[in-house]
Amino acid sequence: MKAENISMAIGFIDDDIIEATDALRNQKVRRTHWQRWTALAACLCLVIGAATIFLRGFPIIGAKCGGNPGVLVVGSYYYATDFAFYRYIPETQEREYLMSKLFVRDVGWRADEYGLYYIKGLSLYVREHETGNTLKLYTADEETTTHIYFVDGSPQRPLANNRIDIALGNTRNSIYPLVRIAQIDNRTGEILWLGEISLEERDALQNSGNIRYEYPVGNNVFRKVPVERTTDGSIFYELQRDGQIFIARPEDANMWIDFMFMGDNLLIKCQTFTNPETGNARVDSRYAEVEAVNLLAKPDGNVVVLPFGFYIAGTDNHLIFVGNADTIDTLSSQEPPLLYSYDVRIGETELLYDGSEIEISTAEEVATDGSWLFTTVPWSGTDCWKLVYNTDGKLIGLELWEADI
Repeated sequence: MKAENISMAIGFIDDDIIEATDALRNQKVRRTHWQRWTALAACLCLVIGAATIFLRGFPIIGAKCGGNPGVLVVGSYYYATDFAFYRYIPETQEREYLMSKLFVRDVGWRADEYGLYYIKGLSLYVREHETGNTLKLYTADEETTTHIYFVDGSPQRPLANNRIDIALGNTRNSIYPLVRIAQIDNRTGEILWLGEISLEERDALQNSGNIRYEYPVGNNVFRKVPVERTTDGSIFYELQRDGQIFIARPEDANMWIDFMFMGDNLLIKCQTFTNPETGNARVDSRYAEVEAVNLLAKPDGNVVVLPFGFYIAGTDNHLIFVGNADTIDTLSSQEPPLLYSYDVRIGETELLYDGSEIEISTAEEVATDGSWLFTTVPWSGTDCWKLVYNTDGKLIGLELWEADI
């Protein structure tokens, strides 16, 4: 259509129609403009909300402990999710968000009555319980260190003598990573000891979680000592007390030794492995005969042999173990597991629980302070139990306080 014809056609359109169309066009423009700002604001809220949830460890979905082990400190249970650290107070059944795990390295953590210890990059930090302040305790030298980690990743390992053992790894120009150990005062950050360790010490370190392998009990010091390394890589150990042989390396057998503090007592787990056909100790333990003995070293210097069982937690006066089996194989396959207490004062046992509601035999970590008991089952959850005593102070039972905290 020619321009003059278009102009003529427009001339025949009523003015009311033109005004109404013009008003409608302006209204749509304003509405579109408003919708754009609304969409932008919604996206911004979504981003802020997602960031808040991520940084605070998904507290809106409960921040369940899950199957991750924690540690009991002065009546509170400290645990970590994939995104944050929390504290559970059993007396009130309350959870308290402590801090985000953003940028925290997944190489273990620690907690004691003073604070929560964790690693970022090449630095060790502590978050003080009382103030909530975060302090940097130690930073490794970047020229000699590529990564740092706690000597043992389990938070259940106690901090001996107010010190933390940090492993300093260096993978530069080395097939086998060089490992040094920094022993650090957990309050001041002072370096108490810094040095390299041997291959034997590194292997023992992975098993014991203690660089010096020294476990003081009263006036005695127990030590796991490697005495032989064979060409096939097997290591043979012996147990010493005060520098003297306490349990020698069994002939034609390999001995596995582990330590656990039960209050002020020291539990010493000893297992020997032998090949049932040849008697050769240099075999995979899955195909070996296993003999086990549990010893309890007391602060008064006495060492007693404990009833057979799988000891999982304890205090000054009571030890808790899974029992009622003849061998390690039947103990591990027992269903349901039977949970017992051992009274350190009088040497007697007591059935606590028949295991009908909890997989205690497969618990990865168990923590108790004498009032509360936390049982952690991998891929399942963590339950809180209250310990029940009679009028004589003997532990006689458990009461489920809260399941799956």
